[in-house]
Amino acid sequence: MSATGGQVRASGPYAEHGGQTWAIVSANKPQVRLVAPEGTRPPGFDDLASGRWTRLVPRGDVARIVRVTTRARWRGNDVEVVQVRDGRCRVQGWTYPPPAEPEVGTPENTYWEAWVDATELDAVVEQVDEVPL
Repeated sequence: MSATGGQVRASGPYAEHGGQTWAIVSANKPQVRLVAPEGTRPPGFDDLASGRWTRLVPRGDVARIVRVTTRARWRGNDVEVVQVRDGRCRVQGWTYPPPAEPEVGTPENTYWEAWVDATELDAVVEQVDEVPL
């Protein structure tokens, strides 16, 4: 399904730390806030008020930072994957008019979005750009 071996990864910044890849909040700060996937709290991570597990580490302790852009097709529409949770993806598209699908909402005048099952995505392409440390 995707360039990541069957799992769709949301667009955004990621960092390698401690031999694992973590989503991060920002790629351009002196300290990097690692964000763990939902589930069991990893060692050294604290509970953020939103219920997410996070850990703040010095940028120098990070092996690599990348910015991922994940694009796909959903029911014939070009979309970007902006969030992934429990096998479902929040996708955004910029075509007008928006698709006449029950899942589609228009939170802004400039784009539409939908929560869809990851298996509904075709032609998933992940672009990975290095962020200088």
